[in-house]
Amino acid sequence: MKKKTYVYKLTGKYRRHPELLLNFGFQYYESDDKDVSIFAQPITLSEDNPLFIQAVRFMEHIYAEATTEERERDFKGYEFKRELQPDQHNIDRLVLTDDLRKEFSSAQLCVSICKSAADKTILFVNSPIENNYYHYETIRECSPELIDNLLKNKVIYQKKHAYDAK
Repeated sequence: MKKKTYVYKLTGKYRRHPELLLNFGFQYYESDDKDVSIFAQPITLSEDNPLFIQAVRFMEHIYAEATTEERERDFKGYEFKRELQPDQHNIDRLVLTDDLRKEFSSAQLCVSICKSAADKTILFVNSPIENNYYHYETIRECSPELIDNLLKNKVIYQKKHAYDAK
């Protein structure tokens, strides 16, 4: 089933000459087998950003589903605090240390330029839990100043894009 969403794509000039992205703070990365080429720029998510919150909730969900043995083995160094909810059941909340805040706020704004990639020349955010997000509003919320700069300089444009919903 095909769905449509809006994405940011590189303009023609930057599709033909992606090395120009280096002028906007992007760094070039290539896989060892040279099959994947990506330009990426580190971005910092605020604690109220949905992707930051998702990373925290993901850890809490994994912890809640883990056995005692898995918790002892896989969650060393993490602290969880039991919190009573309004519906009177308890939930374990991850205690955010400075290191966890730094880890969960680190993301990258990326664009694949690999000719074989289905999403080539479309900007995406690589989240702290290594999921990719393409929707233009999500990207804008993660890095509004950078997106405004790229739009102003005609590096990217907004386009309706069809994708396979799986």
